[in-house]
Amino acid sequence: MRLVLDTNTIISGFLWTGLPNQLIDQATMPECAFTLYTSNALLGELGRTLHKPKFDKRLALFRVTPAQLVEQYRAIAMTVEPTSVPRVVPNDSDDDQVVAAAVAAQANFIISGNTRHLTPLSVYNGITVLTVRQWIERIAS
Repeated sequence: MRLVLDTNTIISGFLWTGLPNQLIDQATMPECAFTLYTSNALLGELGRTLHKPKFDKRLALFRVTPAQLVEQYRAIAMTVEPTSVPRVVPNDSDDDQVVAAAVAAQANFIISGNTRHLTPLSVYNGITVLTVRQWIERIAS
């Protein structure tokens, strides 16, 4: 299975415990049943977001810089380059980049914590949008 994670899921997975962290941990296991995909645009957004002051304490706690965290994610995710970025998410153009990466990766799922903009999309071009909890429950059954 092919997954694209949105930025908030990646940050939660690396800097906090909980379900997003479980997903990131699973992705690093050799017997993992899914592959993560990203794009340069999403990696850029990840880096920009991690530079926000609200993440300074968490980054310091893990003794990691934003650039190091981006490289850690790049190491576990395959990078694709979308040929186009459809305008699909009306209130958040950054989320259009998530959709574009998912289309380019031929992803099965987009995993998102963005319940205001991205998860209401539900399905786009055959790609199902789930929360991390929904994903965990799906693979557990």
